[in-house]
Amino acid sequence: MKYFSNTYFLLSILILLSIANLLSGSINIFKTSDVQTLLLELRLPKVLTGIATGSIIAICGLILQILFRNPLAGPYVLGISSASSLFTSIGIMGTGLITYPLIYHLQLNLLSISGALVGLMIILLMLQITSQIIIILLVGFMLSQLYSAIQSILTYLSTEHALKLFTLWTMGNIQNTNLIQSLILFGISIISLIIILRYSKPLSIYITGDESAKVMGIDIEKIKKNLIIITAVLIGIITAYCGPIAFVGMSIPILVRILNKNANIYQWIQHTFLYGSISIILTDLINQWIFNGSMPLNVLISIWGVPLLIWILIKQMKFLI
Repeated sequence: MKYFSNTYFLLSILILLSIANLLSGSINIFKTSDVQTLLLELRLPKVLTGIATGSIIAICGLILQILFRNPLAGPYVLGISSASSLFTSIGIMGTGLITYPLIYHLQLNLLSISGALVGLMIILLMLQITSQIIIILLVGFMLSQLYSAIQSILTYLSTEHALKLFTLWTMGNIQNTNLIQSLILFGISIISLIIILRYSKPLSIYITGDESAKVMGIDIEKIKKNLIIITAVLIGIITAYCGPIAFVGMSIPILVRILNKNANIYQWIQHTFLYGSISIILTDLINQWIFNGSMPLNVLISIWGVPLLIWILIKQMKFLI
């Protein structure tokens, strides 16, 4: 068990899985004459995007669980990912907001980030009204249902082409980026890790209670606001490129905290980054080996994500906040 709490061990696993992913696929890399094209245009962008996607969503889930002091808090449960998806669906299936192909992803990013921010602003407004976390979670859940209902209306009214694009997008995909886009996403994940690690000390104090933070002179409201904005932007970017990725944002942070019960916030953040990356890369690798890469990402994530969450909820909740 101690190996799974070792940062260097987890980093080694991630590197090995990434190499295995680069070598796996329908085309044998050792039997093709165009290795450079295969690696640089297809497999490397997918691996970089997978690392960025898993790490960012997992870290955002951890931050939300700490801020709300509830292990069930996460991008999906609080309605943040759903709001981001709704705004993106409006762009794809709605009123033709996405009109210029050359800046397609920029427009998609802006809509997705805007949706995530709107979702978070509503949650922040609820926090001003009540401090009952269970009420916040229920509101987030109900808002997710509302966003889904509006999406269903758009789905019913959309054209066949727009509906197909949106349906494929909702299934989750890490293969929609080119090398430049994947490098940008990977860079964003590294930068977000560095930024969030800088908040590890105030978060360690905050987790013990608001009074402790006040005694230490920490402006906890400012820290909350900054982290929530960072979280919204990151979720928005990932959702725009890869679609709404299920379960990673909730299950990975809980798993990390169970495996690292005696660790500090700094280590939690590091391991959440690595476990999140590993979860996506391993899921995609299994997809390549068993389904030749044809199975939607969210389907496979749900297959391991749901049993993992059920096991955690039944056996391990005593270790959590």
